[in-house]
Amino acid sequence: MFICDKLLIILLIYTRRCCDTSMNENHRLERIGHAAEDAVLAALLARGMHLEARNYLVPRYGEIDLIMTYKNCLYIIEVKSRLHHDRYGGACEAITPQKRLRIHRATAFFLANHRWDEFDVVFMAGLVTHEQNERIIRIEIVPI
Repeated sequence: MFICDKLLIILLIYTRRCCDTSMNENHRLERIGHAAEDAVLAALLARGMHLEARNYLVPRYGEIDLIMTYKNCLYIIEVKSRLHHDRYGGACEAITPQKRLRIHRATAFFLANHRWDEFDVVFMAGLVTHEQNERIIRIEIVPI
């Protein structure tokens, strides 16, 4: 076997391990995201809110995590989760002006295709803090 062949085999093994690791990390992050959405949803249902839509997708504009109602208010909720000691900041910092614009555009689309004329629209964030072992330690619901 030539040296080039050995290098190619080593490169293929390394590439496969890197891909497997990133796929596992993607699945872990997806699992954490779903758990955060479930936790925020449970907290809001416990407060008497009603779920109207979950993961409402508008092509080219994005997704609204939770759409809920309470009395005459329609709540648009963006859920974000972060590690307890995240070096990139808390969950609230993850809701950038660009993300807010996408949420507003998706909401306009939702409102245009449904009858919510007598409802006030309120934008909220469900901020979830979790530990490295994925255990949720705090849920905050704040206006954005």
